[in-house]
Amino acid sequence: MPQVFMGGLNKVVTILVGGATLVGLSLQPARAQITVAVRNDANLLGGATVLKKFRAGFVGDGSGERIVFRGTVRDTTGSVQGVFRSDDTGSGSSIAERDGVAPGGSTYRNFLQPSINSTGDVAWYGFLGDGRSGIFRIVGGDPSASRRVFDTGAIAPISPGTYEFTDFDAPEITDSGGVVFWGEAESTMSSTRLEGVFICEGGNGDCVAGTAAPFALVSTGDAIPGGGGRLVCEFDRAVRASTYGVAFRAQTRTNCNSLTEASLDGVFRIDFSGANGLELIALAGGATDLGGVATYQLFREAPTIEDDGLVAFTANLSSGPINEAVFLCDPADGCPGIAAESIVRKSDIVPIVNDELRNFAAPQIADNGDVVFTARPRDGTGRGPSIYIRRYAGGTVERIVTGSSFGPLGTIFKRIGAHHTSPSGTVIFRATVSGAATWRTGLFLWQ
Repeated sequence: MPQVFMGGLNKVVTILVGGATLVGLSLQPARAQITVAVRNDANLLGGATVLKKFRAGFVGDGSGERIVFRGTVRDTTGSVQGVFRSDDTGSGSSIAERDGVAPGGSTYRNFLQPSINSTGDVAWYGFLGDGRSGIFRIVGGDPSASRRVFDTGAIAPISPGTYEFTDFDAPEITDSGGVVFWGEAESTMSSTRLEGVFICEGGNGDCVAGTAAPFALVSTGDAIPGGGGRLVCEFDRAVRASTYGVAFRAQTRTNCNSLTEASLDGVFRIDFSGANGLELIALAGGATDLGGVATYQLFREAPTIEDDGLVAFTANLSSGPINEAVFLCDPADGCPGIAAESIVRKSDIVPIVNDELRNFAAPQIADNGDVVFTARPRDGTGRGPSIYIRRYAGGTVERIVTGSSFGPLGTIFKRIGAHHTSPSGTVIFRATVSGAATWRTGLFLWQ
């Protein structure tokens, strides 16, 4: 049977757009405030520059410039792609730009999704002009103090033997300044390649020629405690981090070199303290809290983790009327010793808006245990991909925004894009609008 959640009453929402203020009614939770940075906005770098394009944003809990994103700015001399940091009004600074000099030599050619922590430090992946790639960061919140964390060809912290990094993916940076990322490395003595989750922390932030310390948190072939002889083999490239540790997905087998053994997808957690080490949160084919024959079938994306070690993830289930759900592994409830709780399930109804939920994606968890996720509602008043929040206290679910919500300055949200949730629960999302505004795409904050 579907769950029916209470909450989600009409609330007054304050919307700030380039210094203007609009107050209106919306089907959003209390204390919702949406702040906008839009196409053709001249606030970002000032002068003759305007913001022309931007990807999904990442928001931290610091003051001032707490938002970071990839974008393109244009001035009288042309366009520049880069990584940019901004405050809630869209005023900000450049962190790294295409054709700019990268630490360690070469120049930047392009970038992947950057991240930011509460002190304003930014970490990002950069494609380099000489064909290499690397992980980079700033220290002390200073855009001019950039560091090379690692680049391809650098020695990876894997033993025995010597391995050189060959590939990376977008990093995350913790509030304590550790840069966490997926990486691949190849032996200098053979063609053996290993994957892993790595961290670079401390010192001056440089783990190649500087004083920072690198560690492999987990790598190919590591045994899963209590995993029945299974090993961690191929990794999902996306890794999520908090001050507690990291959460990630990986394929598992009893022999990582086997060409015939079937892999089982798993969700994992590792704490930075080393008190618990590698922990298996959920495994394909494993039992869920729904009982009967409902087992995990697959996990579609990266899990997310908060500062007390709570892990949220989405999963498709093997059979039954509830064949997909959002799960929460809460150490206070005994997880992973017991199965994670299915906190939102297919066909659950959100009252007031009457959205019937399905097609869950992109879970993000705040430090108070609230889980923000995307779903495609059926019936009700939701339209297209919509963002919801499930409260840890009380278990209520509320809609944050959908494709028919009121937007700024007489606009209506039409298409809701990717979102990110900060540790304190601030949500940033990208969306398109229709209506009176001359712009059609923006980055929006909900807090």
